[in-house]
Amino acid sequence: MRKSKYDTHVKPFLSAIFWWKSEGKTQDEICKRLQISNKSFENYAKQHKELKIVYDYSNANQYGELVKKAYDIAMEGNPTMIMFLLKTKCGFKETSVLETKQEIVNEYDKLDIKTLKEIANVKG
Repeated sequence: MRKSKYDTHVKPFLSAIFWWKSEGKTQDEICKRLQISNKSFENYAKQHKELKIVYDYSNANQYGELVKKAYDIAMEGNPTMIMFLLKTKCGFKETSVLETKQEIVNEYDKLDIKTLKEIANVKG
């Protein structure tokens, strides 16, 4: 059986793997840099918890950077990005406003005439 390259080709480069993945490098590109096969990388990730954690955390870091960039674009006033973030991050639905207005109308339907007149006088 062949000796594992984990201790010589992977473990010393855990921090580099994190940064490569955070920068958007694919597993294939990382494996080429480490001079190991994709299959070996996958086996090492199953056998060595530290590699799996580094690789998974770098994916989360990459995702966080992407969300930050999307937020920056939205804050520049890009309406498409604003709607995208509202829908994906805030649970906004384009029907939300209509549903809310309908709920308010339904609540007013339950009130008697005297109360409606009082509300109308208060609101001007």
